[in-house]
Amino acid sequence: MDTASGAKKVTEVNEQVGHLGLDIMAEVFLGQDEARDKVLEEIYTRAITRASNIHLYIALLARLSRQCLHLVASAVGKIKEIFDCIPYLTPALTKLVVQAVAPMVGAPGPLQDHILLVLKKALFARDEAARVSAVAGQVELLAALAARGDTSSMGMCVELLGSLRRCFSQQPAVRAYLYTALPDLVKVHPSVTELVCDIIQPQLLRYYDSNEAHSPPLLLDRCIDKGGASGAVRLMEPVHMLVSCAHSCVASAVAHAAAHGTCLTSSCNTLKNLMDTLTRRLSEADLEDFELEKTSEFTGSAASAGVYNGVVAVLLLGCYEASIQYLALGDSISRQAAEILIRLFEKYIELSGLVSSQKPKGKEKGKGKAKAGSSDKKGKATGDGDDDDDGGKGKGKAAAKKAGALDKAASEASEFSSCPSPYTHRAWFALRGVRALVGAITGIGADGAPTDAYVRDMFRERPETVHFILEVAANQLSQLSQAATKKSASPMVDHGPLGASPLELREECSMLGPLLLAEFTREGENAMEDEDKDEHVAKKANKPRHLLALEGFEHALRYMCNMDLHKGDDAAVLQFLARADPIEDAPAPHKGQGMVSVKQVSMHIKRFEAIVTGLLDAGAMEEVNVVTDIIDAMVGVMRWYASRDPSLAKHIDPHVKFWANLCATRTVPNLPLAKKFVHLTLQ
Repeated sequence: MDTASGAKKVTEVNEQVGHLGLDIMAEVFLGQDEARDKVLEEIYTRAITRASNIHLYIALLARLSRQCLHLVASAVGKIKEIFDCIPYLTPALTKLVVQAVAPMVGAPGPLQDHILLVLKKALFARDEAARVSAVAGQVELLAALAARGDTSSMGMCVELLGSLRRCFSQQPAVRAYLYTALPDLVKVHPSVTELVCDIIQPQLLRYYDSNEAHSPPLLLDRCIDKGGASGAVRLMEPVHMLVSCAHSCVASAVAHAAAHGTCLTSSCNTLKNLMDTLTRRLSEADLEDFELEKTSEFTGSAASAGVYNGVVAVLLLGCYEASIQYLALGDSISRQAAEILIRLFEKYIELSGLVSSQKPKGKEKGKGKAKAGSSDKKGKATGDGDDDDDGGKGKGKAAAKKAGALDKAASEASEFSSCPSPYTHRAWFALRGVRALVGAITGIGADGAPTDAYVRDMFRERPETVHFILEVAANQLSQLSQAATKKSASPMVDHGPLGASPLELREECSMLGPLLLAEFTREGENAMEDEDKDEHVAKKANKPRHLLALEGFEHALRYMCNMDLHKGDDAAVLQFLARADPIEDAPAPHKGQGMVSVKQVSMHIKRFEAIVTGLLDAGAMEEVNVVTDIIDAMVGVMRWYASRDPSLAKHIDPHVKFWANLCATRTVPNLPLAKKFVHLTLQ
């Protein structure tokens, strides 16, 4: 056993022992009157000392609240002491504590008053981290009250949102957390949407120029402190997260109204009109309107114009991303939305290219070299330009200092950023939006019907935008697949971001994967030839479009297998394969069909084996590598069936023979790929 697997095994055993201890303590609490105060005291001790296993004790409190609420509620004093630890806990732990005590906060009383008092006091604590935890606690309490929906609870929601409104005058980190948390709240509890819109709109108007004759629409200079002659550039308002928050809340309100056949409330409709106008004006504003152009510097000392430009770029890129997501949330994209989307993509690509083009340069061998900067997929600007001619080592130190100044300023703009965007895997809306974008470029809608050919052609005429979308899709699915493989306890996998359930995530993935395979097979063998002729994309892209699409499909397949097979649900995987690669006269996929299902998977594998043969003839080794991974995943599905019915193992034999013959008759100039071939012969 290697070190990594050994450590993982120890962690799993410790978790099992911890849960066993919780079971014992819960039973003791239920059965022994004299032990109840001691159990609650243990929970308090772990909370106040911030023990490494505190999450287990909070889980115990939540369990006791569910199973014997009257017994826990009788110890109000101890519950108050536990809640007094909120300022010392992380936001994640604070949310767990509020969830645990939420059942006891149903009606006005001493406990509810104490909880509100602790959260409000923490909101004005000296420590910034305590304020962020207070915001997390208030939002979680809002969610618990909104779930009840009675008059008393909704009155408390109004009071809590009034308290949260005060966060807009606090540190950027506090506001950033609030901007991230509110969309989750609105998505899960539509009853508070109007209240949330009421507090978001005035905050957004502080940075919005309502005069449409002016450009740009966003007053980014109000969001950044230039620091004067000697001070460092500082971010004062994470406006990109505010824009994302507003977009997400409007999208949730629109989706809820459409699902229930109702109209938007006055506040929601006003905010929607504002966001629609802002999105259009952002697409029409030139970079020069934000005082950014090809000659702009994005590096320099902490107080330089270069760092200021870098932070402006971070904020602007974030606003572009949020606006792209907002327009792509529907099942189909209209012509008007497509025109705005394309302008936003063009500006995003142009600006990210300007930032990434400025990197540290050294002139002497081994001297004057600073760490190369880059512009990552969230638009975080790092990098450097040339220094004055002061000698090798001096240049290197100065370059590193400049890059560090920009890193610090840019990190302030994205430190808490988890806003819905094409490059953040947290956002379920991002996956849904990317699916709509891929559907637009392939001409296939969510229901499999053709989409507007005019919209498809608009995107197809811009290869760089198509490549960008496919790269986003591949990255998104890769992160989902990795998280599912690890079976991590991340919100993305267990609960779904923005309130999305695993079922919703799988549904989006099951629609996106087939679209990517359709993009790979578009126009058959001519697809790769078309891309080879496109010199502009070939020069700028690390991977061709068809390869990105193929990798995205492979990640989608892995995700479906990891999320469903370990739960014993094979029907979802079979439906995914049937949708991606339809087979004539194939039976409808159903759970637990055994022989029929294995034969269906075998037919899919044979089709991909034929693709491997063709790609080997064409010398397309990168494509062969990915298709081999796809086949390996499908063989894994067959092994899953065989593990439940050993008589089905014989259906793997023809595929083993195929790979054995391939290894014997083909020369593979790639050792890792050759190993994959051999692995498939050993099934």
